[in-house]
Amino acid sequence: MEGNQKRFENLSAKECKAASARIHAHAAELWAGATTLYEQGHGSTAIAIHVVALEEVVKAIILGLDGHGCRFRTLKSYKALDRNHRHRHLIVALCGVVHAVGNEMELAVKEVMSNPRLQQIMLLDSEQKRTAELMRWFVPALHAHAKAALVPNLCELLTWFGALDDTRTYSLHTAYEGCLKVPGDTQPDVVDASITRMKKAWQMAGLFYEMLRAPDAMLKPGMPLFKKWMVRKKGYVWIDSVFDSLERDSAIFDLLRAYLSEFWNAVDKGYSEHGITQLLAHMALEPEEPVSP
Repeated sequence: MEGNQKRFENLSAKECKAASARIHAHAAELWAGATTLYEQGHGSTAIAIHVVALEEVVKAIILGLDGHGCRFRTLKSYKALDRNHRHRHLIVALCGVVHAVGNEMELAVKEVMSNPRLQQIMLLDSEQKRTAELMRWFVPALHAHAKAALVPNLCELLTWFGALDDTRTYSLHTAYEGCLKVPGDTQPDVVDASITRMKKAWQMAGLFYEMLRAPDAMLKPGMPLFKKWMVRKKGYVWIDSVFDSLERDSAIFDLLRAYLSEFWNAVDKGYSEHGITQLLAHMALEPEEPVSP
């Protein structure tokens, strides 16, 4: 009977884990097929299938989380998430953003580690002096890198992923907008950039999924703490409100980009050498004379 039919919403934890594994296998098969098409020169078709693979891995992650006792399928927005491409694209975008943050931080640290000034600082005659000077130098360097590269990159990613549904559509269907648009006419550099962005989101989603494959015992104490935090801090309520906004307002990605810019502007405005001095004082570190560049 219809009322007793099994659906994603009423699967047990064990069934969630099993379904998650099969859906991820399906997503991986789609991704591999799309990669082959891309390598054979069928870039537009590959883009569309890559998008579908990302949507499917989002389903696998949600079921994997609920397989460990989370409650994402109880969200009011879950049915919309299951049927609405743009809802899943928001999660895909977050995977892309997390990858970008990690990548930019790695680049910033490498830049600092390769700077000869670091060697000068490490030769100072006390740990207190070394720590103070590292803070005085590293924090401004990190701030400069974030301002020049990280924030603009994140804003660009949110813009691109916000149009992912259109990207998928135009990668499969012809259109006439001033002139005839055929998917196969997409410029190779546009195809390459699209595939690269999606590949990074895929890699991050894959890391999340692999983490969720671990037995419950291996996810302690992190998973139990996360589940409690989601309830106590009303995390599920907040997620519902975000997806409700997405349902009502097609410009949610623009809103997220505006929030990011507003947050960064506040950080940038409050940043100064005085702030570093206060931080050093809070750590009971005496500011030293700066090491010459």
